Amino acid sequence: MRILRSSVLLVLVAVGFSACKRQPPQPNQGPVEIYNPVEGAVGIDVIPAGSTDDSATWIASYSDAGLSTKFGIELMPSPFTDENVAAGKGRFVAKEESEALPLLQALAPVLKAKHIPSKIERAQAVPFDFTVVRQKQTRFPDGSYNGTPPGNWALMQVSLAGGKAEFFLSINPRAYKAEFSMKDAADGDAILAALAKVF
Repeated sequence: MRILRSSVLLVLVAVGFSACKRQPPQPNQGPVEIYNPVEGAVGIDVIPAGSTDDSATWIASYSDAGLSTKFGIELMPSPFTDENVAAGKGRFVAKEESEALPLLQALAPVLKAKHIPSKIERAQAVPFDFTVVRQKQTRFPDGSYNGTPPGNWALMQVSLAGGKAEFFLSINPRAYKAEFSMKDAADGDAILAALAKVF
């Protein structure tokens, strides 16, 4: 009987140890940060829509004047489940019952775009490459980021069309917020033209 109990105990310990090894790193469990809108950035809401060790998906939305822009964000691999992720690929995915104009109008001045697309060729998804700029960042009321104290924001540089159009995308999965901001003013029109296909 003692041998049997010892064997069972060893199995349970081994299983528990294995589970601990497989568990991905979790976001910092500090206070949930309140998002403060600032000039030069557009905040959007994000709701988790599934994640694995290799990817993360959110449903994003932006509302204004009773209209809502909705789209999906996919990251592969996810910088929130693997702290060693430095770069990866992703997609902005079209959703039904979405109005493109609210978010396009909000993004145009932030990205320094001169034109809002009027003739839009709808697409199911727009692929992109991303590079992680910073992780575990805290966002301050003025819109700046810092790693002290540690926070839940990940800042990424997103490249569309093979690097011909780039901008910054920041995501905080614990606060259910994300943020668009400009990298290069010359890319504004190209970014809006691409994003309009899935907005």
